[in-house]
Amino acid sequence: MIKRILFLGVISFGVAQEVSLEKEKALEQPKNYLSRGLFDHKTGITFIGYSRTLLNIKQHELFIGLGTGFIANIFSVGVKFKLIDRPFIFDKGYGVVSLYRAAGMGKNILTLPSGSLGFQKNFSNNSILNIGFNITIRTYSDD
Repeated sequence: MIKRILFLGVISFGVAQEVSLEKEKALEQPKNYLSRGLFDHKTGITFIGYSRTLLNIKQHELFIGLGTGFIANIFSVGVKFKLIDRPFIFDKGYGVVSLYRAAGMGKNILTLPSGSLGFQKNFSNNSILNIGFNITIRTYSDD
């Protein structure tokens, strides 16, 4: 299991490094994102989540995040894709693919792949509403 995670990390780092070298003009400054409420699209099943956009290319984001709830603390790494511009009454439609490392009240630390689809409505520079669907897959170790 550890070998698979390390392999995924090496591949992800290589892709991010390649993209940053090729698309140097399209990069933007990192952004901070703080969410309050249940089921954030970047940090999962958390009540308070913080994420930072590391790389921004053509309105797609590579991010890392930390979130906390009553029974779980989550570290996340993922990519947010812009899917639709101005759908219905919303400002943006998006998809997120991420990998969570969750530590809870038990002794196990879980690896949880996750995906989200949703819509975003901006009310001001500091206030954004996200509505969507999130699926998280529970994985089991071989031992």
